[in-house]
Amino acid sequence: MRAILTVFILLFSNFINACLWDRDTYAMEKQKFPDAFELMTGNFDRHSNSYYQWRIAKIQPLIDKGSKDPLLFDDLAVAYSKLGNDKKAIELMKLKEKFAPNLYETFANLGTFYIHDEQFEEGLIYINKAIKINPEAHFGREIYQKYLVEFILSNKKKGSESNNFYTFLLEKYKTKNNSTKDFLPEDEIKKAVKGILGMMRFGNYNSPILLNALGDVLLNESYSEPGAKRLSAMAYMASDLYNAGSVSLKTKENIQMFLSMQESDKNTYEELLKEVKKGILIGKSRYAEIEKKESNWVIQNKDLDIEFAQNFYAKTDSTNKNNVAQNNQNRITKSGDKISNKLIIGLIITLVIVGIIVIIKLRKKHI
Repeated sequence: MRAILTVFILLFSNFINACLWDRDTYAMEKQKFPDAFELMTGNFDRHSNSYYQWRIAKIQPLIDKGSKDPLLFDDLAVAYSKLGNDKKAIELMKLKEKFAPNLYETFANLGTFYIHDEQFEEGLIYINKAIKINPEAHFGREIYQKYLVEFILSNKKKGSESNNFYTFLLEKYKTKNNSTKDFLPEDEIKKAVKGILGMMRFGNYNSPILLNALGDVLLNESYSEPGAKRLSAMAYMASDLYNAGSVSLKTKENIQMFLSMQESDKNTYEELLKEVKKGILIGKSRYAEIEKKESNWVIQNKDLDIEFAQNFYAKTDSTNKNNVAQNNQNRITKSGDKISNKLIIGLIITLVIVGIIVIIKLRKKHI
């Protein structure tokens, strides 16, 4: 009897462990984090350099004539930053601070501009000021920008990058909540992913720092939910592709190691790499379309804000509505699948227990 129970426990525990990697299929990972793949491959609507040059040409004369409109200073500074001139952007925010002091937007922009200019300590000062004024602005994105800068500075002091961003966030969480858990709660992971994706959408989607941070968070599990390991692998791949044009041997070996743990819905390294490269090409094509349109609108002397909204926002809203409808249907289907799986597992367990009882009774009869 004891031997039978031991075999049953071993079989059942192996069954549970075999399911852990793939409780989320690749499709489910993408549904859980719907914008992640599109953002890491640049496949989203964003302005071209032509737009920011148009904005500068439109606003700079107003500033030169003495305008003290804080919003104009914000728009102009962001345009300069987008074109790579963060020092000019910082200069504009410093001027704005003189006539409109202590505004959240000023501190948030200054923090970002200093970070882009790799003045991390100075950037952290202003990010902290922005958070103090409005901790929930941009859906709390600044707090993860703050954590990311602290993470970078921490690695610089150590002289290594052995730590990863998930581990850094976990230590922050444990200290803040006096926790001894080895995993972040699911809602904390979702907030972190949302914060990183927000920085990618409104900052630099192809930043290796952001992509590696995204990979770190997606790779790890919460208390109750599996990670999104395939999306994580693709974030690491994209980071290397943008940074060096190819995936490093170290990154490849790490990805192959955790892909080898898949039990079902298996994806090979080559399949994921092919999809990332294809996604990046689609993203470039989408951006080229926007760039062409915005350049033509400048030549035609049109208002680029109005044209962009009419051409892209309406289309995006329509696509989002279709995606929501499809995702709702998928959730219903997957919910049904989960219920069916639970019933099957319950039935198997019941049959095994009944079998054990029958064996025990038969043995008693023979004794």
